Amino acid sequence: MKRIDFWAQLLAIAVPILLVIATKNDELFFVIYFTLGGVQVLSCLINKAGLDKEYKDGARKGYEIALLIITVLGFIALLDAYNPSHRGGNFAMMYLFVLLLTGFIMGMLYLIISANEMIFISKLVKRHELIK
Repeated sequence: MKRIDFWAQLLAIAVPILLVIATKNDELFFVIYFTLGGVQVLSCLINKAGLDKEYKDGARKGYEIALLIITVLGFIALLDAYNPSHRGGNFAMMYLFVLLLTGFIMGMLYLIISANEMIFISKLVKRHELIK
């Protein structure tokens, strides 16, 4: 399961890059944000529910808290953008700019967390095979 998780993230990065190369449309680089972000949020939810605590990387909790904060701020930005009482959008634009930077950092952090968990689980499996 962990290997699928890890390789799905790499594919979520590689496929948009290959699309950019094939179509020569560099605007498709932004697709990485949606493919990688979608795969990682789905992975995070699945691992939150299904991965035993002993296999979880120590940084996962911090990632989940950061993801929750980003999500809450996203809802606030959405409310700001569509607030009829003022010409909103200042917070929403600032949020999108910050998200452009933090999205990349969060994506790489989660890829590292997944790799660490996959390596740890692989070591446990090898150790178990040696004991047999």
